[in-house]
Amino acid sequence: MDAQNNLISCFIACHNHGKYVYNAVKSVAEQSLPPSEIILIDDGSTDNTAMEFMRAIQDFSIPFTVKSHMTRMGHIQSYNEATEMCVGKFIHLMAADDLILSPEFYSMAMELFIPKVGAVTCELVHMDEDGNQLPQRSRIPFHSTICEPRRALEEMAKMGNFICGGGTLARKEALHPYREDMPYTADFFQWIGILKRGWWLGAVRNSTQNMVYGYRQHPGSMSAHTRGTIDERFICSEALKAALDRTNVDTGSPSLVEPGSLAPKTEPVGD
Repeated sequence: MDAQNNLISCFIACHNHGKYVYNAVKSVAEQSLPPSEIILIDDGSTDNTAMEFMRAIQDFSIPFTVKSHMTRMGHIQSYNEATEMCVGKFIHLMAADDLILSPEFYSMAMELFIPKVGAVTCELVHMDEDGNQLPQRSRIPFHSTICEPRRALEEMAKMGNFICGGGTLARKEALHPYREDMPYTADFFQWIGILKRGWWLGAVRNSTQNMVYGYRQHPGSMSAHTRGTIDERFICSEALKAALDRTNVDTGSPSLVEPGSLAPKTEPVGD
């Protein structure tokens, strides 16, 4: 993949995450395959977020774009705003309180972006508020490095959303606008849509020597509050059923997949 087709845009939407956001930006800027730009959106923060943005801009040579909301607009509106601003063909929605642990994450993810793959996610290491690793590990529920859409949807039907938005790169053309009426499950709805439209899913895995992405758990994180309202969960459930019905007929969109094109990437991966 040449440089012109290898453009990655990272955006970080932040509301009162000044304690964490500098290190999040640092972990992006220090990738061996750096992004072509980092977009920072301050969604009405009242802490030191703006100062931490400026510190990051001064310390790292990657092109930055900063957008500030005078009042809080909500993270979904920030996501959609930033997605429109991105110039890269591949987009990483980085959580302001998380960390990329491996400097090779972008490089490993881009190796999986053959033309049929719409998104590449990764296994997670859970961290506490201070960045200490917790015993939990989030595993990808299939053993290949690339998974066809129906298999991924079936796993979602069993276990819910196993794709962490902050640890996922997506092809810009595969994304649709995030639903602003789904503040807790808009990412789940997005992944269902990508798979329903026939895109395959890639997975970067942890190894003993190389942990990939740190998911921070703290009192202010979204996962600490709710997994979504009943209405949101119902919408996702119906969308998942519709996607499975569609892929039951169109199993992985043959128009997107050439026979044998995925063979080199589907070897089993051990723990």
